[in-house]
Amino acid sequence: MVRAAHSDYDEPGQHYITCYHCGAQVVAPVIARSFGCPKCHRGIALDDITVKDSGWSGLLNTCGRIFIRPRARTITRNVHAGDGIEVLGVLEANVRSGGPVVVGSRGKLKGQVQATSVWIDPGGTLECPMLRIGPRRT
Repeated sequence: MVRAAHSDYDEPGQHYITCYHCGAQVVAPVIARSFGCPKCHRGIALDDITVKDSGWSGLLNTCGRIFIRPRARTITRNVHAGDGIEVLGVLEANVRSGGPVVVGSRGKLKGQVQATSVWIDPGGTLECPMLRIGPRRT
């Protein structure tokens, strides 16, 4: 998948992000790895997260992308990714994504999903009681 470029902001070196705590639209430096939300004053992770091993049960929140690699089994309550999620292993969580959610041919995603789009490769599994596909809500 290709990371979407944010063209809404003309200032070089800056881009819009959405705080996953309060939903505020803020401008952050492109080179920043984390950022403090000026509205709710909580920290926001901007880096991509890659889960390579099983047993991850902590928070998975970022304004970047989340990758669940093959042989990784991740069970957590909620996952938020601003730019999308790619599941090649197993992810059991309620998912909220500001980009596409991709489930690979041997991937499994179980839980509620809210995303801009969903792609399931042949052989992939999606078990969700609620699926909401559409543009980001402001």
